[in-house]
Amino acid sequence: CDPTNTHNVWIANFTGTRVEEMTKETLLPMMFVCIGGLILGAILFLR
Repeated sequence: CDPTNTHNVWIANFTGTRVEEMTKETLLPMMFVCIGGLILGAILFLR
């Protein structure tokens, strides 16, 4: 997850927040999504 990709910068500018603040707020949920995807992939493809 690149914190400085275009859509994150646009959303941060539109809402008047800093990109770093948005990254800090979304880091934990994105980690859960990644871990969930790894677990699901292991279940589906490694059985």
